[in-house]
Amino acid sequence: MSTSFIYHAFGLQCYDYVRQDFVAGNVLLSIQAKDRLVCCPHCGSRVNPPS
Repeated sequence: MSTSFIYHAFGLQCYDYVRQDFVAGNVLLSIQAKDRLVCCPHCGSRVNPPS
C-alpha cells in the first residue's frame, strides 16, 4: 500500500500512508498529516511534529 493508494481510493491528498494493521477481520490504515499541515491550534504557527 502507498500514499498514492490512499489518494486514489479515498481522495486524501494531504496525508501520507504510515502502516496498515488487520484486527478482527478489519483493515486499519494509519496515516499522518503532511508536515505543511501541522500547526499550533492556538496561534496557528507551524511547528515540528513530535517524533
